[in-house]
Amino acid sequence: MAWEWSHTEEAYEAVRTQIGQQPREWLEVVWAEWVTAKRVSSDMYSHAEFDNRTYATCLARAKGKTDDVLARCVWWWAEAYRTCTNGGHMAHCCPYGCMGHMLPFSPEEEVA
Repeated sequence: MAWEWSHTEEAYEAVRTQIGQQPREWLEVVWAEWVTAKRVSSDMYSHAEFDNRTYATCLARAKGKTDDVLARCVWWWAEAYRTCTNGGHMAHCCPYGCMGHMLPFSPEEEVA
């Protein structure tokens, strides 16, 4: 289960900034996950609906986008979805809450 964001503007800015600092491959993968994701309700995406062929196509499309465009899109989707870990420590930056695609709301916190 995930929580909805309820943080300060500084916390949101910390996540947005960290998204922009992620490696190119991370941005491409997360962007492709968002584009591929199938929303099954207002607050959930389904792994069962994941289509690997569509994902591969989206991943190839991501390579044609700039880092800035990828980062802005990832931030926009993450902010719209507004989910985080229980306790509110890590923002989900992809639709599935993958551990490798979470970022802390505080830049001082360690990423697990």
